[in-house]
Amino acid sequence: MGDTTKEIIFCVTANVLKDIQWGEEGSSKNGTKNFQGGAKVSIIDYYPDICERVVVVGHHRDNGRYIELSMAVRHLHNFRVTAVYSHKVLSYIRNRYKDERHCDKTRAKQICESVKEWAETEREKRDNSKSTR
Repeated sequence: MGDTTKEIIFCVTANVLKDIQWGEEGSSKNGTKNFQGGAKVSIIDYYPDICERVVVVGHHRDNGRYIELSMAVRHLHNFRVTAVYSHKVLSYIRNRYKDERHCDKTRAKQICESVKEWAETEREKRDNSKSTR
């Protein structure tokens, strides 16, 4: 028989913040327009030169369907590296990367460390800009 084992694909997983401050008056909302607060999302790509946004896949808050979108990294927390088992998330990853070497654990750890730092930096920038008003 042939070898039917497949390489495990890894990505960074995070949760959407429950209380996100919006607008000049800083009103608080539960999550974002597309994701409820606490929703688990898989980070399938990032923009290393921009350092503000990541590409995520997760369940939409209204219809529950999987969606892919670019969102602000400051709206995420609890970053961790996980193996991907969801067929839907795997299909989004495979559509984005034809070569699955981009989805190994070492690369996922590097992305995880980077986006953690970006999220902290972006939240600090936002907090500092509010305090100077």
